[in-house]
Amino acid sequence: PEAAIPPAPSPDVKEAKWEKLAAGNGVRFGKPGLPPLISIICDTAPGVAANLRVVRNTPADPGAQALFAFIGNSLVSRLKVDAVRNGNAWRWEGSFTPDDPKLDVFGGMGRVEATLPGGGTMELAASSLPRETLNQCRQAAPHPQLG
Repeated sequence: PEAAIPPAPSPDVKEAKWEKLAAGNGVRFGKPGLPPLISIICDTAPGVAANLRVVRNTPADPGAQALFAFIGNSLVSRLKVDAVRNGNAWRWEGSFTPDDPKLDVFGGMGRVEATLPGGGTMELAASSLPRETLNQCRQAAPHPQLG
């Protein structure tokens, strides 16, 4: 059997910041010019319900599952994430319906602490960009018909 990936140290987030993705469908948190530490992406396609995808770019064991904890904006949320193949490597990803109340942790303006078992803890800088992405994804989601 393959050896488990050793736990990653908590990443250095000095000079890390939130930026919009070039595609305009999400945001990334990291140091400019380096791969993002975390991305929040609104996946939309015609005829398919919108999903908000949370990605933590740190190595994951194939088949692994975890709870990705977020504390901030007066909320504590634990998001279920799975190891997902990305090219030749595995990383953590979770997809959620945009109206999931656990995502409200991204709906404020304050800093958010993010902890992934084996992936360290980091403080995400305060920014309106995650909230804007969440709100755009919620608006893109189909609304129930009133009647």
